Amino acid sequence: MYEKDFPQTNATIATLQVSQLVFNYLSIATRAFSIITYCHLLPHSGEKRGDSQRKSRGILIVFAEKH
Repeated sequence: MYEKDFPQTNATIATLQVSQLVFNYLSIATRAFSIITYCHLLPHSGEKRGDSQRKSRGILIVFAEKH
């Protein structure tokens, strides 16, 4: 009923809803990336904590040298 009277307001509301969806998606993606990165850097069975981090740095250095 009122949709015809306020097209600009409806467009603004729709834009805000899309922005909120994008923000929520990015928040979830950032949180998931943080958790995955944290778990990846944890020491694997039998390794000390520093060994895992050194191994990760070594892989990055080798990758950087090749590319």
